[in-house]
Amino acid sequence: YRRRVTRHSCPECGSTEVIPIAYGLPGHSLFEASERGEVEIGGCLISDDDPTHACRTCGHRFRGRGRLDSGS
Repeated sequence: YRRRVTRHSCPECGSTEVIPIAYGLPGHSLFEASERGEVEIGGCLISDDDPTHACRTCGHRFRGRGRLDSGS
């Protein structure tokens, strides 16, 4: 699993401590990334309006429509 360079900011609290939410059957590397706090596992059932990102600061889950910041 690889993290993307682009970062979202949380629409609730403004934090940039935002991680992607991965859906589907997770493999070993995804579980490890989840344990490191790099991704949230969203489950196996997927719909069109599921959140795509989760804020590590406040826990808010949202679709990736928050402000984008280029990360370095």
